[in-house]
Amino acid sequence: MLLLALLAGTTTAFALTEALKLEKSPVSRPRFKSVFSPTCACPRETWSERALAWLCRLLLAMGLLFAAVGIWQWTTKNVFWNPKVSEVYGDPQVHPQPETYWGHVNPIGPRGVYDEAKRYAEALTMAYHRQQGVDTCIARIFNTYGPRMRPHDGRAVPTFMQQALENKPLTVFGDGSQTRSFCHVDDLIHGLYLLAQSEEHLPVNLGNPQEMTLLELAEIVLRVTGARSEIVFEALPVDDPQVRQPDITRAKQILGWEPEVRLEDGLRRTIEWMTGGERAVQAAPL
Repeated sequence: MLLLALLAGTTTAFALTEALKLEKSPVSRPRFKSVFSPTCACPRETWSERALAWLCRLLLAMGLLFAAVGIWQWTTKNVFWNPKVSEVYGDPQVHPQPETYWGHVNPIGPRGVYDEAKRYAEALTMAYHRQQGVDTCIARIFNTYGPRMRPHDGRAVPTFMQQALENKPLTVFGDGSQTRSFCHVDDLIHGLYLLAQSEEHLPVNLGNPQEMTLLELAEIVLRVTGARSEIVFEALPVDDPQVRQPDITRAKQILGWEPEVRLEDGLRRTIEWMTGGERAVQAAPL
């Protein structure tokens, strides 16, 4: 599995490189506007399972970037974006987090592979931009929510909503005072599109700067769903970030972007999908 992740990209790179050598080929080369190279958000498995999953994804990121050396000659933009890449900030000591902040990560903690895989992917992207001339951009995506999220993947919004819709207790880790910022997927996609059209190569935060505690989020979910569920508290995971809030000054200045969807409106849209109002098919696993 580990080898397949790496070979997936390197094989593509070899095939593209060989194709580019065929200067006299009568077939015109395709031109692509952009190539998006994502790494996937990781559901809440056990940390050992997550570490293995992220090792695979780290190798896949390497393969994708190897492929980028061949792809860039066929494209006008190779866009590398990384879901929940705000993990590069770790458990931040600077608040809110600007792109210039290098982060505060425990490389040998239980979240080490998760956090460092994100940082490594960014480092590779910038190396390929500087050394190979690949036209890249990096989106640092903060917590995002909306329709088609898997209800049992362990993230706060789908977990709270699924528990509320089933009239089960809402599970909050710690005392619920840790903060997050939640951006609706419609706003995020708009930001990614604008970034792909820009000439910016350095990381850009994309997220909603409206900060709230997880306990406040749980209470909002109860209000929006009308559920009568109680809120229960469980032990806080090791190295769980205490604060998370994007500084989106650069996104405003460079892209003219900021989120527009209010949290309660976005949650209502998500509930409508989860309860079948807009649902056409089940959300496919990542």
